[in-house]
Amino acid sequence: MLCGLPIGQLSLKVWFTNIFNNNWSLNMEKILKLLCISFFILGLLACSNYVSGENNQNPSGNPENAEDPVEPESQKHKYISIRLGRACETMEEISSYTSSDYTFDDEIEDKNAGIAKGFYYGLQFLGPDYNSWNFNVSLEGNSSSETYISENSVSVSRYGSFLPLHIAENETAETIKITVVDGYYENVKGTLTLEILEKFNRNDMSNNLSFDNKTFLSKADIYFIRDTISNNSTVDYNLDFTNARFEFDKVPDLAFCVMDSSYTDYSYSDAYTETEIYNKIVEQGALVNIKSVILPNSVKEIGFFAFSHCYNMKMEKLPTNLKRINNSFVYCNSITINKIPDNVTSLFGDAFKFCNGLTQIELPKKLETFDTSEFKGCKNISQITIPSTVTRVVTHTGITYYSYSVSNENTILKSIDGCLYSKDGTILYKVPVSKDDYYYTVPSTVTKLSTGAFDGLKKLNTLNIPSSVVEAEGYAVYKCKKLKTVNIDFSEKPDTWSDNWIYPSNDVTINYTGSSNDNSESEAVFSGTYTIKNNTQGQLKFSNGTLEFIYNGVTRNSYSYEVNGSVLKVTWDTSSGNFVGEFDIEKTENGYKLSKKDDVSLTWVATWSYNASTEVIEIYK
Repeated sequence: MLCGLPIGQLSLKVWFTNIFNNNWSLNMEKILKLLCISFFILGLLACSNYVSGENNQNPSGNPENAEDPVEPESQKHKYISIRLGRACETMEEISSYTSSDYTFDDEIEDKNAGIAKGFYYGLQFLGPDYNSWNFNVSLEGNSSSETYISENSVSVSRYGSFLPLHIAENETAETIKITVVDGYYENVKGTLTLEILEKFNRNDMSNNLSFDNKTFLSKADIYFIRDTISNNSTVDYNLDFTNARFEFDKVPDLAFCVMDSSYTDYSYSDAYTETEIYNKIVEQGALVNIKSVILPNSVKEIGFFAFSHCYNMKMEKLPTNLKRINNSFVYCNSITINKIPDNVTSLFGDAFKFCNGLTQIELPKKLETFDTSEFKGCKNISQITIPSTVTRVVTHTGITYYSYSVSNENTILKSIDGCLYSKDGTILYKVPVSKDDYYYTVPSTVTKLSTGAFDGLKKLNTLNIPSSVVEAEGYAVYKCKKLKTVNIDFSEKPDTWSDNWIYPSNDVTINYTGSSNDNSESEAVFSGTYTIKNNTQGQLKFSNGTLEFIYNGVTRNSYSYEVNGSVLKVTWDTSSGNFVGEFDIEKTENGYKLSKKDDVSLTWVATWSYNASTEVIEIYK
């Protein structure tokens, strides 16, 4: 095909010589006939060049000699995603791939995965625009000839097609590398480095399982180990996976759990002792005979209920490369980890539910989402500090025993006296058992009670809710078994409250003490602007639950306040300590106002907790 163009040029020269014959007189019939033939031949030449691949690197239609093709917006990240399918014993098995057989953490330029000798895998290539054509694929490394990427693609529902990869039974290479380059945008590429490991020999299964050589464990291998342990319930097992690598670098869902995930939750009942709970778990078949587990650092995810109810399992640390923990350690009463690796950005709800071996826990520095049920039922943790990186809160029911502490740099959360609030104090997320008391009054800054805000409090007898609370989510008050009275400063339940905001409600007296649902007529309303004495540039402005300090016309600070009888209480959290100030107030037909001590001034008595000092500030209106 390289000579196609010169031949075409020569042919045209001959044709035009024949056309202009004898004194260059025109023969119109010959002209039309030869033009048609020439266009036909040129078309064949163009098609043959395209089929041969000379133009196949130009999917966008740009001319071959274009020096700087304009890349679409989707090309800018300049790499191709490579999805690696699950391990299969035979070629036929990979035709049954489903969406769950792929890894999805593939938005990176270089990836590394572990695979085993003798297995088949599926390789799917996705370009930036999610097309899957015109890729140049190469297999690099000193692999044997029996290790290959098939040229025949396999169709997969929802995921188009992929090329099967086979690893030889006798492969001697330690690693191979797959490189994929876009046929046109050569700077758009992807790589996948595969570590080749030994296949797990199931005949080597023992009660003290460890591995002399680097060993690959497929999902089926893990379930084989689980079932072996279950069938030998009187034998104690110690599992050391330090020298192993899990398929997809994930401990699979239900890896060592043989129980139904809908187990009975005993946390709200005093009818069972810890021993009785343990015996019930044993009756349900839990693998309490697993005594210890060591995970390899290559693990990036621990699946749903992976170690659920492994009550006696000891585990002292988690893999350093771990990124995600699901509800993996339910009723793992003997684990003693004290730090979650910093690469973890997400903890699923119930991640460490009822892990009473935990006494302190350090959350990861990259954590983005905090779930209030992550450590529910952990009776021996005294405090958890939420880092500054958390930008999202998920609330669930579940008893929280520990107090909350929040990094001062966190922009969405704060803690007051161990309780968890939104930064502006308008959302009450959680009152932990550590702050349980017989009486509780919700601060007037709060406008929303989240699910599980009052959950499993065993002392709480009386709860007072002000009219500032315009939203209460489902089960905001949940299973507080001694709760007898709830006083609500509304004339009736607001429509914005969930119908099941309290559960159970049969034995609770709910008093609607307010005269109206309109906040403007509520006794909690406080408003007014006051000027600080001897400082005409400084003012205090009270409005809608917020006290602003205004200096020279500019708001310098905002504080929260609450009305309690004839006293207005102002709080201010600082890095040095908590500031609490109190005003005497009096009720008017429009709400409240400061009570004058004399004709000209008012007194604000303030206490600074960090040095227990008291200062008196005089203000006047």
